[in-house]
Amino acid sequence: MIIVSSAVFFTLSVDGNNSKIAKTRITIAGSTSVQPYIGLISEEYEKKFMSVTVNVQGGGSSNGIKAVIDGTADIGMSSRALKPDEAEKLDYIVIARDGLVLITHKDNPVDRLSIEQVRGIYSGKITDWGEVGGESGRAFHLFTREAGSGTRMVFEEEIMTFTNEEGEEIVLTITAESMVLNSNGAIKAMVSGDLNALGFISLGMVDDTVRGLQLDGVAPTLENVNKGVYRLYREFLLVLNPQISYSDSNAINDFINFILSEDGREILVNESLVPVAAVHCH
Repeated sequence: MIIVSSAVFFTLSVDGNNSKIAKTRITIAGSTSVQPYIGLISEEYEKKFMSVTVNVQGGGSSNGIKAVIDGTADIGMSSRALKPDEAEKLDYIVIARDGLVLITHKDNPVDRLSIEQVRGIYSGKITDWGEVGGESGRAFHLFTREAGSGTRMVFEEEIMTFTNEEGEEIVLTITAESMVLNSNGAIKAMVSGDLNALGFISLGMVDDTVRGLQLDGVAPTLENVNKGVYRLYREFLLVLNPQISYSDSNAINDFINFILSEDGREILVNESLVPVAAVHCH
């Protein structure tokens, strides 16, 4: 793989022994957290290049990575870091940093939680809103993502995993009382209609239908994610299989160039993401 400029250009090497991907159709699959943003970029790209069709599918980070390895998708989307065995096989581009936000119903009086409180709630030790400053007698209705979701993995790594005073790593399990949903949109919809609900979604999806909570006294804002003072965030990746042959001028390269261009970065900023141009090749 040859990187001309990680800020704008991305060119994949050609292997004449492998078949080339069709120039007029791009298939992208994976993280439902990344999907809405790549969907928006795809719409703008198709307006500029009408001969190209971009098919953006969900399925979760792990499924998207697998689809690239299997060759059923040209590009994978992931909202989690690649596992060591995946990183050995794949190249990836970090396109943005995204805050992960705890959300409640907009009329819930609680506007902040500590990380310790969140651990207690999602492990099942804290069961009533009254224990964290809310109205007593109201049990938590918890929502989480499915296994294999990048959103859930980040939550488990950053919130449910910690080191105690003795230096031991503690991994807490999300309580079985929580309801598992398969997208950020589904969680937001459920929380927006339930005064006792608590869930976590991408910062870019938070709107006035729900309340985004401060975490350890820090507001979940684009500025705070960019500065690194809001600690709960993850990186959005595009994943490619270097074993597949690509033409230097095909639509896949042009599409990636568009994402990394000023036009693509502007879309990400407008959707409350922090653009990052970092290319990783093995």
